[in-house]
Amino acid sequence: MRLLAALHYLLIDLLYEWGRSLLTVGSLALIACAYLLITSLSVAFQSFGEQAPPTTNLLLISSDVLDPVDSTLTLELLDNLRRYAEQAYGPGALQAAVPIIFRHMRVEDSVVQLFAVPLDQAARLKELQLVEGRWPEGAHQAAASRWLAQQHGWQIGSRFEVYARTFTLTGILDSPGRKTLSLWMPYTAGQEMFDLRDKFQMAFLRMRSDIEPQEARSFLEQSPLLSDQYAVYLEEQLNERYTQVTRTLLALTSMINLVALLVITFGAYNAAWLTLAERSPEIALLQVLGFSQGNLRALLTMRLLLLSLFSYVAGLGLAAWSISRLKNASSWSIQGVQLALQLPLLQVLLGVALMTTFCLLGAWMSGREQRSTELAALVRYH
Repeated sequence: MRLLAALHYLLIDLLYEWGRSLLTVGSLALIACAYLLITSLSVAFQSFGEQAPPTTNLLLISSDVLDPVDSTLTLELLDNLRRYAEQAYGPGALQAAVPIIFRHMRVEDSVVQLFAVPLDQAARLKELQLVEGRWPEGAHQAAASRWLAQQHGWQIGSRFEVYARTFTLTGILDSPGRKTLSLWMPYTAGQEMFDLRDKFQMAFLRMRSDIEPQEARSFLEQSPLLSDQYAVYLEEQLNERYTQVTRTLLALTSMINLVALLVITFGAYNAAWLTLAERSPEIALLQVLGFSQGNLRALLTMRLLLLSLFSYVAGLGLAAWSISRLKNASSWSIQGVQLALQLPLLQVLLGVALMTTFCLLGAWMSGREQRSTELAALVRYH
């Protein structure tokens, strides 16, 4: 009953000063919203940094390039590698050497990964699954990943522009691993569009199944054909290079989250300090009537907890609304890999616990200051 009576009194007090209460709730809600949005971004970066399923594919690119789009290979190099492998392991040692024309391009306000590749071979190596439609065949046909089609509401037969050329969507694809915004077209279509002859950016390589992928990678890298100009990676090794970027971003977002929590602490402290400063006559009167320092600190703490709860609920609603507006935006992708903005329930509950903890810390700081204030000082100027 005493708890209910205290809550009733505190609610009346908050409503009596509704302007000040709204200002406090609004300021803390913005901080809570920022914390939740940064948390959502951290979850998205963590998801991006997860390793793709391991494969036996090898990737050949130019050495010392971070982005494969800056790489340059030739068909002659692939032919020479095939002969080099056969000399060591016999006929058919290099089972697949698939050239890939690769670009990052903006298509209808989305940054997409564009692959121009012999589709029959790429489908086997990348485990591409045609979930709708058919494989593109002509120079103005393309297939899109399921995520890209969903983002733009594309259906079979939809038309869009790439590099000032109009393409027709003939198929929708799915593949294991990350959610990529990707377009796939025949290799000859990419050659024609970018005016390329025998040059491309990277190549899928696969050695015979009886040759271990790591052994195959080491063997190919030792080839005098590659020298210091080219590098061979296991596919997951190349993916690991991209995850290094996300680890840096995760560290940055963790620091920003810490700053947000510290702001919540000082916001709670400031709200409590203002309450103490403005209510000093009432606090003095309550002490005269027999309220102990512990009772007053408990009331102050409950008041701050109510404000923090209202603030967190408001911040959660604002964050959820923002994520619903932003999660399909083209800007929320890294090199054509979709960032899945979301707020897992565990993170929401963790936010409640952290905000409560830091508000209690602010209340404790204010209560400590109030405890050191003599009764005479509270009433001296009143």
